[in-house]
Amino acid sequence: MTPSTFPVGHLVSLSRLSVKLFPLYCILLILFSTSQVWGNQAQADPGKLSVTGQKPSEIGELLSYVAVLPDDSKHRDEIEALYDELFEAVLKSSPQITIALHTKNQKLAQRHTSFAERWAPQVDFSLSREHKFNHDEDDNNSSSSANEFQDGSEVTEWSFKADFPLYRKRTSVALQTAEEELSVADHTFFVRVNELGAQLHKLLGDYMVAVYRLLNLQNSVKLSAEYVGRIERGYQLRDQTRLAMLRAQANLKELEARIDIERQRQDTTLRALLDFTGLDSDDEFIHRLNWLLREEVQAAEVISGFAQVDETLRGAEIYLSQMDQDQLLAFYKANSFLYRQLELEKAQAMARSERFVQGEYPDLAIKGDVGRKEDTRFEDFIAEGSLGLYLNVPVFSGGTLAHNIRTKSEAQQVAVEQFYDQNRKLFNQIMNRRKTIISLSEIYQKQKINLLQQAEIVELSIKSYTIKQTSMQDLLTSKNRLINAKNQLIKSTMDISSQVQMFLWELGVLPSGTIEAE
Repeated sequence: MTPSTFPVGHLVSLSRLSVKLFPLYCILLILFSTSQVWGNQAQADPGKLSVTGQKPSEIGELLSYVAVLPDDSKHRDEIEALYDELFEAVLKSSPQITIALHTKNQKLAQRHTSFAERWAPQVDFSLSREHKFNHDEDDNNSSSSANEFQDGSEVTEWSFKADFPLYRKRTSVALQTAEEELSVADHTFFVRVNELGAQLHKLLGDYMVAVYRLLNLQNSVKLSAEYVGRIERGYQLRDQTRLAMLRAQANLKELEARIDIERQRQDTTLRALLDFTGLDSDDEFIHRLNWLLREEVQAAEVISGFAQVDETLRGAEIYLSQMDQDQLLAFYKANSFLYRQLELEKAQAMARSERFVQGEYPDLAIKGDVGRKEDTRFEDFIAEGSLGLYLNVPVFSGGTLAHNIRTKSEAQQVAVEQFYDQNRKLFNQIMNRRKTIISLSEIYQKQKINLLQQAEIVELSIKSYTIKQTSMQDLLTSKNRLINAKNQLIKSTMDISSQVQMFLWELGVLPSGTIEAE
């Protein structure tokens, strides 16, 4: 039957039937809605319930962990004061600085020794007693003279010998090498002291980030455990499926496994910090730091206050965006302490190369000696001696001259190539760090937006799940994404700050000024 031929009478009959059934439909709808409300209340925890079937206090607790952007000014003064105290303590206890200081003092003593060997005369005193055996005395018995033989078979000798080098290549090379080594050691100590801030900033930041990641994960495990318990109760009441329960349990086990990884990360970063600073794990500074990082939200605020990303980027803006590569290279060569270190190491290698040819040069020295005159008594202290100018010229040594000259030349060429290679690598490292900072700053802005979005998604998912408009899988996925978003933002926050610190240090800029290495 086509619509055009459908009887009009049938339409009238259907209309009358719909009017009669409408009250019955309304009654069924009211009963169904009431049963849904009571069903939600039956599966909920004991206590006062909201319309959604969940305690308002539980919803508030869940939403309290939804992240917002941390306030970087709330704990800034506390962490900066702690860092300043830690810096002063590390100056006295850091193994790297202690080693550099002792090396500097060692090279200073070597330099004094080399200077004395080059310019001061060497004076030796000797005292000896000799016994002569099988001594032939026939000549003494056959003649008698006024000067009778005095020494006999027992002889006691005393003497002084002096050696004053006028030109001696060996001592000149030793003095030049000692001076270059002292320059390197002195500058190395200066570098170790002034790079302490950048390195301590990075190691301390790595530890704080590791602590935050663990706190973040522990809070997530706590919330997931509450969800698992709620779903298991719902499963027992036939209100949740076994699939939803297994998914929640698997997600909880995954988070618990990640806790062990984060604990290991925290221990590793703490050991690195302790190794660098020379502190003990029970030191007062470590306890005060852990007290500042005792809670997730506060830890995020401490890290943000320590990093000061926006302020740090503004301070480095001229080097990040306003200088091209050639300008940065010129600035680097004129100001970088690390470039100066390479120059000093090159000069040291050049001085050491002279050792290969020092034996091929002549020696010119004044030598003298004075001692007991022969055939006089020891106690009379009658002396005789000599003084002369000595020139020693090497004539033949098996053809070593040509090979020693070539050895020196090759050693100097190695020093030059190492200088250019290390200089190129260092400047490329600076340029790579600059690019990393620029990229991280862009990522950082996107991660802040992503964190706010993920937080809103979790908040809406929690509310939707309580009224059964969102699945458990969607809720778990949104929670895991929020965990990752918070970790990524905190890591980027600290990475930007640490990278800028190292970039400025390598380039030759010290925001807080240099420290005199005394």
